[in-house]
Amino acid sequence: MQEWLATQAANGFQAFAGSEMTASIHVSEALINELVAQALQTGMSSASASERPDIVSRALLKLVTRAAVKVVDGVVIVNADVRV
Repeated sequence: MQEWLATQAANGFQAFAGSEMTASIHVSEALINELVAQALQTGMSSASASERPDIVSRALLKLVTRAAVKVVDGVVIVNADVRV
C-alpha cells in the first residue's frame, strides 16, 4: 500500500484528477498521544526512517484546500477539504 501511495504521490495523484472530498476525522486523545510518541521516536532515529511517508505526506498536503482543528470533550476533530 505504501508503494502504491508513493507512486500516486510521485504522479501528483493524476489518477484522481477532478476528485473532491470533505472529511471530518475524530481522533481520541490516546491516539494523539501515540502519534506524538511515535513521531518523537522516529525523530530520534531518523537515519533509519524511510523517506517514502514524507513524500506521500507532502504530496497529500498540497491537495488540502481547507483545514480546521477543534477539540470537543477530549476528542480532536480535524475537518478538511481536499481537491485533486
